[in-house]
Amino acid sequence: MPLDHFGFTPTQDVVYKSLLRLSLATGYAIARDTGVARANVYQALDVLVARGLAATGGGRPAIYRATSAADTIALLAERAERELAALAGEIGTAAGRRRARREVRSLFERLDSLPELLDAASAAVDGADHEILAVVGPWAPSVAEALRRARARKVALRVVSLGAPAPEGAALRQVPVAELNAYWGGLPIVLVCDRKRAVCGVASDDHAEGVDSRSPGLVPFLRHLLRRELASATVPRLS
Repeated sequence: MPLDHFGFTPTQDVVYKSLLRLSLATGYAIARDTGVARANVYQALDVLVARGLAATGGGRPAIYRATSAADTIALLAERAERELAALAGEIGTAAGRRRARREVRSLFERLDSLPELLDAASAAVDGADHEILAVVGPWAPSVAEALRRARARKVALRVVSLGAPAPEGAALRQVPVAELNAYWGGLPIVLVCDRKRAVCGVASDDHAEGVDSRSPGLVPFLRHLLRRELASATVPRLS
């Protein structure tokens, strides 16, 4: 999840990813993990804490923890919503500003349970007519079934499955669940449909957090990031 597309620097992106992977760490540990100079690590951590992507309890040495991937996605979505509302206020009439704020709020829906996340992802896939980009896993069987239906409708699919069994036509990347949990804080589901709707979240046992968005300011970014992820999947596709 490169953060430089959301107003963060590449160094802040690297530090956030390292902290997310390490769970709890000092600036010194992150510097060793990333190879980034310690002074630059602490500068990046200050920004991440100030913008809600990390937290620290203080102390000496200070211990940092990353905001979960799901909460980070939701936070970025909320920030995009506020920025779009502000833009509407700058360029719209008074009546237009009120309407734009209502429309912007309707572009985002927070998903607070596993059924909500799976239902939203499956509905997005079932509603797609042209293109679906997705990273899923065997922990989302209802989404895999929706992808099979989309394939039968001749929708263009580019899918990576992070474990078996995988949907037909998907590239299989067998990633240990423990590794996924360590990096994401759970099991990820990410998809973009028809360049118009994105659903992404992280599932953990019976709990999940995510976001369902139709924002023209956010969906293209997620599609770009997902295309980069899919381009790196060079393993054979399942026939």
